[in-house]
Amino acid sequence: MYKAFKSNITPFGGISLIHNQLLSKDIVNFIDNQLGKRVKTVGYDYSELILSRIYTSFCGGNATEDVNYIRENTLCHLKGICIPSADTILRGDNELSVESYFLDNDSGKEHLVNVNPKMNRFLLASAIKFEQVNPSSKDLVLDFDHQFIAASKYDAAYSYKKQKGYFSGIATINN
Repeated sequence: MYKAFKSNITPFGGISLIHNQLLSKDIVNFIDNQLGKRVKTVGYDYSELILSRIYTSFCGGNATEDVNYIRENTLCHLKGICIPSADTILRGDNELSVESYFLDNDSGKEHLVNVNPKMNRFLLASAIKFEQVNPSSKDLVLDFDHQFIAASKYDAAYSYKKQKGYFSGIATINN
């Protein structure tokens, strides 16, 4: 006879280990100190928005909306974090975003660029906190490039690659 039972077993059990490691590194305070506090009435801090996005990705999500399913089936078991809905995460993204602008190169070609100093400082501070960059090193090399990712979403732009997609910025730092 088959007997059904309720269980907290999840196919993404490793996410608890990652979450506990990040909590031991005081990640919540680090993120909120770097990015600032959100208005109390919105209900979620930037740390919860960013960690929810990261955890969703680690659990196989590839779109913000995937957090809604993963939250109910996996992330709800994590202690010490409230997982927001996808629309709340997207509102937080919007709060942290900056306007893009056009920049002309030497040959007169116009390029759309987006520089977000607050997020750049956050990423650098994160790399230092998690010992991915040694700030006392005098020989650091920053390599930045754009990687084309084909996509058929409504806001994807047609590119010289003769496809619609996005040119995501990729950076590596090494010495």
